[in-house]
Amino acid sequence: MQQPGVPRDSMVTLTRLCVSTDYDCVAEVAGKIEKEVKRLHNLILDINNHKLKAQQDKLDQISKEIDECASAVTKAQVAVKTADRYGGRPRAPRRR
Repeated sequence: MQQPGVPRDSMVTLTRLCVSTDYDCVAEVAGKIEKEVKRLHNLILDINNHKLKAQQDKLDQISKEIDECASAVTKAQVAVKTADRYGGRPRAPRRR
């Protein structure tokens, strides 16, 4: 509603100014909140990356041990097959 004695253009200008000021205040607060959310998000990722790194190191170590065990089993199987083939006696060198 237009107040008596105040021109309409002045009321529109005053309303725009109030809305603009309110918007600027809200935008500033929203920007601060967004910045804090990003900071916390990065902090969470950093903490989780350290935990993940430790678990990845453990996994790599276990995988290495499994590979070494599998290699030892394969070598033992080859040795058993070789021993069975030659009946436990030493094998003769090959001739060329």
